Amino acid sequence: MKEKIGAGNTAEIYLWNDKEIVKLFHDSIHESLIEREFLASQEIQNLGLPVPKVGGKISYQNRTGIIYEKIDGVTLTELLAKDPLHVGKEAKRFAELHFQIHSRKSSAFSDICETLISHVNFCSRFTSEQKEKIATYIATLPTDQAVCHMDFHPDNILISEQGPIVIDWMTAGFGNPFADVARTVIILEHAHLPASIPEPVKQGIMALRHAFCEEYVNEYLTLSKGTWKDIELWFLPIMAARLIEGIPEGEKHDLYKQVISFL
Repeated sequence: MKEKIGAGNTAEIYLWNDKEIVKLFHDSIHESLIEREFLASQEIQNLGLPVPKVGGKISYQNRTGIIYEKIDGVTLTELLAKDPLHVGKEAKRFAELHFQIHSRKSSAFSDICETLISHVNFCSRFTSEQKEKIATYIATLPTDQAVCHMDFHPDNILISEQGPIVIDWMTAGFGNPFADVARTVIILEHAHLPASIPEPVKQGIMALRHAFCEEYVNEYLTLSKGTWKDIELWFLPIMAARLIEGIPEGEKHDLYKQVISFL
């Protein structure tokens, strides 16, 4: 194993050799989640989507890792930070990529509705009555078997010579594609920025994210022939389920208020 080249909430990334990297998961990540990402990566590769080729699993100093093809490139976030004038063009490409993913059907993953209900039930902020109300609402939503990434945002898109490559499939599932779009919208519009960033810079980033989100939604709805209502239907369960994630407390507070207003 060579030098460390990146880190995230679930894992650290190291060079494995000249053509591969290893995603080495933190001790806190349950083995079942790692196995889920491994199997999801294999399935996505078999479906012909633009993803890094997946190798095997390894154990290193009591930690589990997955070997992936090394992709040379930058994240879409980094690309936009360097050249924000291309936000419209990149947002359209982002929408096209998301629509391409949703064109694939598979039941090899978890049902996203079942996952949402499980996450809501695990959240201590809700009463039993509120959990039941949310589960009842989810049961009324339209179903599908489209492949859904469920964490589709610019940090998970690598821009390479081969084009955009989608990474981090740990949360992949199958279901209604507008649920996946709704989660992307919620991340783009509601994710809090680090407190260390100066306020003027924050305002600039938020304006860029809003412009990107608006262009992305417009393009996706054109491609899918959907409506804003199709996306909006999923805000309640997606926001509620997000409350168990490792996001800032201020962001959780804002999402919780939104969920209660929906109920």
